[in-house]
Amino acid sequence: MALIGPRPLPVAEAKKLKPWMQKRHAVLPGIISPAILTGSYHSDFDAWMKSDVAYLKEKSVGYDLYIVGRTLLFLLRLLAREIGVMV
Repeated sequence: MALIGPRPLPVAEAKKLKPWMQKRHAVLPGIISPAILTGSYHSDFDAWMKSDVAYLKEKSVGYDLYIVGRTLLFLLRLLAREIGVMV
């Protein structure tokens, strides 16, 4: 497992992937998904898979650092909202 990459799917869902979606298996699954940046994990399954496949085209150390930074910012805002601090 990697820090950044497509989130692993349950085995039953992974077996149903369309051929173009299976490209997401070209990289290790990640703890942090690029889909968090687009919110596509909240939308339909195809949009989520498109986000994962698009990550393969952009994958680089710089892009991974960008994803980590955006994820940390997201988490800090979420934490601030929970404790009542405006960010």
